[in-house]
Amino acid sequence: MRANARTKHVLTVHHVHRTQELDVTNKKVSKAAVRRLAQEINSRHQGRQLPRELQLLLDGYTPASIAPQTYQSVKPTMNEIMRRTTTTGPEKFRQQRQYVAQLAAWSHEHGLSLEPELLLTVGRIVTFIASPRCAHLSDASRADLRSDLLEIAKQANPAYDGIRRAQPIARPRVKPPYLPAEAATIVRVARNQKTAVRRQSMCAVVGLGLGAGLDSTDIKPLRRCHVVEVDTNQLDVHVSGRRPRIVPVRNRYVDLVRDGLTGLRPNDLVIGRNEDRKDVVNRVVAQAVIPSTCPHVEQTRLRATYLAELIQINLPLLDLLDIAGLKSVQTLVDIARYLREQESDR
Repeated sequence: MRANARTKHVLTVHHVHRTQELDVTNKKVSKAAVRRLAQEINSRHQGRQLPRELQLLLDGYTPASIAPQTYQSVKPTMNEIMRRTTTTGPEKFRQQRQYVAQLAAWSHEHGLSLEPELLLTVGRIVTFIASPRCAHLSDASRADLRSDLLEIAKQANPAYDGIRRAQPIARPRVKPPYLPAEAATIVRVARNQKTAVRRQSMCAVVGLGLGAGLDSTDIKPLRRCHVVEVDTNQLDVHVSGRRPRIVPVRNRYVDLVRDGLTGLRPNDLVIGRNEDRKDVVNRVVAQAVIPSTCPHVEQTRLRATYLAELIQINLPLLDLLDIAGLKSVQTLVDIARYLREQESDR
């Protein structure tokens, strides 16, 4: 569960990599408040049984990124924590299950306690996110991970020290959109990959970014059946996850997206084969053959380019927010500033 957009605290790269600079207040937690929270959580979860669908998600979970021996050690803790959460949606439950497993595995590998009351604390969560285990994540992914783990802590840790919050840190500015010539170069590079697998993956990543504004979080769970043929010139992408929406692919990128779906069966993931894999988009780009004349391909910039084009066609603001999966206009404001800077440089 995501924190309210007005109160969400976001860690910048600078602070994520320098944990000694995370300023946590020393305000003492009220013992009475802790007792009340503990009573509430214990009362809420006493004897609680997970719905069968969610229990099956726990029983059948075998994370590829955690050593089997480590997972067997942390599995009881993960199961207990997930039993205490109030999550009911399978997709959100699956995501939280992965986050808790990763936090617990990292703690176990470093000899730290797996007791929920010690595992689910602000200090442990922030330190985990600042660790090399999360170094592959983007700024936005780290912020989402932190927000979700803190929300889980509120629900599952009777001694949660949420009163001792990290000080709010300014949200990093959105990365700039590509110039038209840069975007055209990236499209050509995607189409000219020498192997069918690399060509399919790059066309999917680039086409869904430039044509539908999908970021790496949107693409990771996307399956072939989520891209619907409306007619010969239109595709609709049914995005799931934290920002569910239906996005029509922009006309000039329809063929590129179709190239990115080549050979896929309806239930195949658009990228990769394992739903628990990490950093899926960056891996596709890293494996591609990209000449030095091509700009560095970043999914956040592909999405920003898509948003910039929507801004310039004067789409109504509320429609734009819905299609882009945005809750506030701040991202659009950042992109509009880039557009103004690009215009002044001409």
